[in-house]
Amino acid sequence: IISVFYSCFAVLYNRNDISFGIPLLNRSSIIAKKTLGHFASVTPFWFKFGLDISFNDLMTKIKENLIKTYRYQKISYGEINN
Repeated sequence: IISVFYSCFAVLYNRNDISFGIPLLNRSSIIAKKTLGHFASVTPFWFKFGLDISFNDLMTKIKENLIKTYRYQKISYGEINN
């Protein structure tokens, strides 16, 4: 789906750098899973590919980018600002 959004926005706005905020659930530990409350956060993803990339290559590169970015999903905004 992200590949489709990227393709549409890239053509519509004639840009090759697009960013999305993707919501992620942050209930990885057993204690967090038993705790009541909302544990979601929005992780920014920035994609910069050319407008001339094939759709298959685009999907592969987005997948690689997402996997790299998922490493940092547990870092809070407070830790980033300090």
